[in-house]
Amino acid sequence: MKEDLKKRHESFSFEDLQKTLTSIADGIISTDTEGNVLFMNEAAENLTGWSFDEASGMKITKVFVLVHFVTGEDLENPFEKVIRTGVQSGLGSYYALVSKDGTRRLLSANIAPIKSGLDQISGAVGVFRDITRFKRMEDELREERNNLRSIFQYAPVGLIIVDRDSKIMDVNNAFLKMIDKDIEFVNGNFFGDGISCENSKEYGCRNGPKCIECPLRKAISGVMKRAEPVVDRSIIFRHYNHGVFVIHHFKISAVPIKMSDVNCAMLVIEDITNQKKIENELKANERKYRNLFMNMLNGFSYNKLIMDADKKAIDYYIMEANDEFCRMVGRVKEDVVGKRASDVFGSFESTEFNMLEEYSKVALGGEVIRFEQRMPDNEDKWISSLVYSNEKEYFALICSDISEEKKAQREMKKAMEATNSAYRAKSEFLANMSHEIRTPLNGVVGMVDLTLSTDLTPIQKDNLKTAKACADSLLRIINDVLDFSKLEAGKMIVEKIRFNLKRICDNIIKSHIVKAKEKGIDLKCNIDKGVPLELIGDPNRLVQVLNNLISNALKFTEKGRVDVNITLVNRNNNFVKVQFAIIDTGIGISKDDMDKLFRSFTQVDGSHTRKYGGTGLGLVISKELLGLMGSSIDVNSEKNVGSTFSFVLEFGIGHGNFAQYSEENKIVKSEYTAHILVAEDDKINQIVICRMLDERGYTYDVANNGIEAVQKIMEKDFDICIMDVQMPQMDGIQATKLIRESKKSSGKHIPIIALTAHALHGDKERFMNLGMDEYLSKPIIMNEFFKKIEKFINPNNTLDDNDTNCKEATIFENDDEPEDSCGLIKKKAEDLGKAIIAKDIYVIESYAHDLKLLAVEMGIDILKTLMFRIELAARREDVNEALILYNELVNLLKDESLENNNFK
Repeated sequence: MKEDLKKRHESFSFEDLQKTLTSIADGIISTDTEGNVLFMNEAAENLTGWSFDEASGMKITKVFVLVHFVTGEDLENPFEKVIRTGVQSGLGSYYALVSKDGTRRLLSANIAPIKSGLDQISGAVGVFRDITRFKRMEDELREERNNLRSIFQYAPVGLIIVDRDSKIMDVNNAFLKMIDKDIEFVNGNFFGDGISCENSKEYGCRNGPKCIECPLRKAISGVMKRAEPVVDRSIIFRHYNHGVFVIHHFKISAVPIKMSDVNCAMLVIEDITNQKKIENELKANERKYRNLFMNMLNGFSYNKLIMDADKKAIDYYIMEANDEFCRMVGRVKEDVVGKRASDVFGSFESTEFNMLEEYSKVALGGEVIRFEQRMPDNEDKWISSLVYSNEKEYFALICSDISEEKKAQREMKKAMEATNSAYRAKSEFLANMSHEIRTPLNGVVGMVDLTLSTDLTPIQKDNLKTAKACADSLLRIINDVLDFSKLEAGKMIVEKIRFNLKRICDNIIKSHIVKAKEKGIDLKCNIDKGVPLELIGDPNRLVQVLNNLISNALKFTEKGRVDVNITLVNRNNNFVKVQFAIIDTGIGISKDDMDKLFRSFTQVDGSHTRKYGGTGLGLVISKELLGLMGSSIDVNSEKNVGSTFSFVLEFGIGHGNFAQYSEENKIVKSEYTAHILVAEDDKINQIVICRMLDERGYTYDVANNGIEAVQKIMEKDFDICIMDVQMPQMDGIQATKLIRESKKSSGKHIPIIALTAHALHGDKERFMNLGMDEYLSKPIIMNEFFKKIEKFINPNNTLDDNDTNCKEATIFENDDEPEDSCGLIKKKAEDLGKAIIAKDIYVIESYAHDLKLLAVEMGIDILKTLMFRIELAARREDVNEALILYNELVNLLKDESLENNNFK
């Protein structure tokens, strides 16, 4: 056998060796001592990219080029190193071979010296292989391992690896933070010892009397035996932390793993101590609030909707209800809690609104609703309910018994109705007073004005001026009362028009100078030079306030002076603030009496009313008017020394001058001619108006009522019609409607000037909307009267029906008058009823006015009052009140004494 092997060895040629080396999968290269390539196999050719024919005789540094795989840095050639040192050499990490085409391959290599028999180095040989793929796999595994390690260390939950005996093999930062321990104290210890478990303190982990029942030990044992995970076990650990006893609630999951071929378990630990604390607090709060709701004075129930297959609520369960809720619904608790609502309360359709539908909106949509309802079995019992939801398909109901509140509201409503009734009575009185006084006052003022326009002796003129001053005083009292009523009702409106401050102050002083001279008082008005005279504001209200304050100052000053000082406060381009101060040397006011100054119908001392007179409204109205204009009134006073009343107003600044005017009483003939129809039922007013027209040079006809006015306009052409609004048989409103209707076809338009004693805000707009062209209130101011007329008789002005802003209205035919007054009253009452049914406000007012005049003629006071109340209701556009009053009229007309003309 040995001989055979020897023969084979002797016969093994160089060619056989070359074939063997060529067949090896690793690359092989050999060199001489000069580093020239002597041999390379096929694997080396593939790795270097050089064929042996190309590389033979080439320097090894050109064929076997090494760089750092990451940085690309050139590295020392190991063949040269081995030839130089004679010592075998390998390659470092990340040594890469750069092939002929530039490809880089990570290598594992071993280069050794070739020695001769005399131990002389004759060259070097290197064996190498491509480890690029393996290196990458190794790096990926390392990276994955590092990632897993990072995940383990920095996971937000605690992670522990233990063996089957619960010895801690590894632990992450989160768990160390949970138990506030260092890793050196924990790693390598049993779990109980690592966390300082109370059961391990004396005996050590696994040896304590309670360790056999340890839930963690059981969990780990189960994982090891069944090789299956254990999930979400809640475990309480009682342990010591730096000497302090601590209780931790952990939620633990255990997963079987292997480490170094050892069966282990990885514990995933979540600290739920705070969560458990919150849960316990919530449970405590739930118990507290449950007790609160169950014992609260309001009714409370918690309910769950019952849904059908289409997810529509068909009923609801009463899950909880307190005693008060059961008391409110009149049931015992056993018949309420856990029952269907329909079984407790009956059908939902029987309630005032679909309660189930409303509850569904709350439970499904999150709305919050409130409602009130009367209990069906007790009309005096009212419940207020609040419904809300904190969970879908559930809703809470809180109920309050509001029966007493409702009772109080009913009583309040009755009180308000009584108050409103008193207020209406006051309004009726004021309106009646205005109407009844203004009509004769118009005659007085008109006659005085007409007489003053004639040639008079000085004594006669002085007497008439005194009479006019008295009439003006009476008119101011009426206006004070009406203004007070308007202010109370919030119907006073502040205007913004242009005016001259000096001019109105001069007029104010003129109106008071006579009284001042009579009392020997010096009255002056001083306007600072810095105050602009052309202003924009409400001159009428300013005059009213100044008149009131000056009148008061004169009234309560027996000697000395009254000064009106007007000074500049500040000014910019468009606005100015001006202070008005009325200073007197009168009786003054004590501090104790200051609070009485601005009370309605009150003076500081009751004896002053008897001595000085007055309504007691002047200061009240002044204060309210200033409030409307954005100001207030300041008072400084000392008893028996004098008083100062002052206020500051802001005005716009006007530009340019106003035209001057004359206050001459003489009536100048008009340069225009006009034929005027005067429709007025009051004889004195007829005389006054006709005298004024005559003095001005106009011709006229007179109509005593609306019917006559319509007839005369049909028969003649008039340039203007002066139309009293309230007249018997047919009022001015109906007459205007008929006139406008009759003139439509011809296209002619006769200007109609409304004349009324109403003098209420809004009357002008109302009358003009009904087809009238202008408006005058009684008593008539002569200059204003002529201005209104001459507005229409200027030949340059042309009007036709198309230019007016008339509104169509229903026209009621007038049948022949019944022969007796009672029949006429019943006929008018029937027409009034039709107008109320038709809700025609203006016709209602007209018929009520006609009936009022009939009642005056017949002396039926109760009918007069009733008709006046209907008239006022119509003016307020309150048809319901008019209907109620009309029913009283119907009952009144059933009285037999009315038929016999004996009704009183």
